[in-house]
Amino acid sequence: MRALCTGWLLAAGVGCNDATEEDEGSATPPVAAAEAPETEDEPELVEPQIEAIPEPGVVLQTAGRGAKEVLAWQAEPGTRRRLVMGLRVNTRTGSEPAPLFETPGLAVEAVDAIAQRAGGQLNVALLDIRGQELTLHVQGSRPGHIDRWVWMRQPGMLYGSWTRVRGPEAAQPLVPTLDPEMVFFQLDEFPLDDLPGLIDTILPRAMLEEPALPQSIRIERQLLLVGGTRAGGPAVSVHWSTGRESAYVYLNMDGSVRSANVSGTLAARGLDMVRDDWHLPMAAQDFEFLRGFPEILKVDIEPRDIDITYMDPQDPGNSTGIRWTLDGLRVNAPMMRDVLARSGVLAADPRAVFNFDEIDFGVLPGLKVEALARVDEPGTRVLRMIAERQVTGTGPPELHWTLTIGDPAKQGNLFNQVEGEKWEVVATPGGEIVRVMVRRFPEDKVVTLEVPLVRLDL
Repeated sequence: MRALCTGWLLAAGVGCNDATEEDEGSATPPVAAAEAPETEDEPELVEPQIEAIPEPGVVLQTAGRGAKEVLAWQAEPGTRRRLVMGLRVNTRTGSEPAPLFETPGLAVEAVDAIAQRAGGQLNVALLDIRGQELTLHVQGSRPGHIDRWVWMRQPGMLYGSWTRVRGPEAAQPLVPTLDPEMVFFQLDEFPLDDLPGLIDTILPRAMLEEPALPQSIRIERQLLLVGGTRAGGPAVSVHWSTGRESAYVYLNMDGSVRSANVSGTLAARGLDMVRDDWHLPMAAQDFEFLRGFPEILKVDIEPRDIDITYMDPQDPGNSTGIRWTLDGLRVNAPMMRDVLARSGVLAADPRAVFNFDEIDFGVLPGLKVEALARVDEPGTRVLRMIAERQVTGTGPPELHWTLTIGDPAKQGNLFNQVEGEKWEVVATPGGEIVRVMVRRFPEDKVVTLEVPLVRLDL
């Protein structure tokens, strides 16, 4: 006799159990299997219909709405076949259980299950959610130890799904040299109970062309390197990767958006921060922490980034800056700042400072349209936008937006000025245009097209 433990049986979820096929020469036909008993949550089985016999000794029988019954038969020489096993395979859905990102309250159940195994209240060093798994690094039973626990959910062979908690395993701290006690935090503030609602709220910030579920949600304390290595507050990062696009959205513990990195999206390809407008609300949101700061020197919008220069609170008399791109915010390196300060480049006039509350990125789209209409020259576009309070010595300094307009094909650089014209449109912080000037090269002349007359020395 040949063993019935075939690959088809194993794939169907049927164990071997030494089932054998019938010896040659036996003509005993298979007997019909008894119908499965009716239950409250299962429909009454329909009349069995044998579809095929994929392997000798195996009958595949249809029953119910999409369910399958796999029947294995065994026979001894000279005896009738007898049914040795009958397993019902769930083929109603044909897919894995929904991930944690789609199931409200499931992440809380996972954390509670780990807490029950770990012995109660959790001091968390890291939370990582990926698909059907939730990983926690928590304070161990011994001082200085960090334990790794994993909750996972997998589809059942026959019905539904099953869950499992694995751990504890040794986990590495955020930084080995840090006191482990410094990296722990509580999950109470984070809205774990409604991950689908949270994702729906923050998904527009990811700027994905096609909405998708995140790859992961990760919470751990920020690592601060300036002024010595230390742990900052807990921060949340949500990562999307669709194969065509990727994005990160960074959250506060209450679920509000702090910043994002959308440089890997299709929308980011070919972005010109002066020409385009869709990124301006993102930049304004990321600069929100500057609201109320009274010592801004300049806001400079160029095609690839937005720079803000301000008086350095930690180094009175000198200025520093912060740069925003689609990758997020970057602060000037202290080494570069000190070099420029010693050279006098960063020396700032305190009369030129203004409050960041006076800046409204929302006026720029309309202002650009009106400025181009005033210039009314074919092939021109806005090349740069600067907000600053210029100190001229002829009156109190006033805050203005200055839009530089020209033909990109005719513009050079500081050391290689090509023939052409550039227009400068000056407007109030509210977007009202007050004058338009033109610079002509190579004559190096400045002509004011609208009053008041102003002469700019080149």
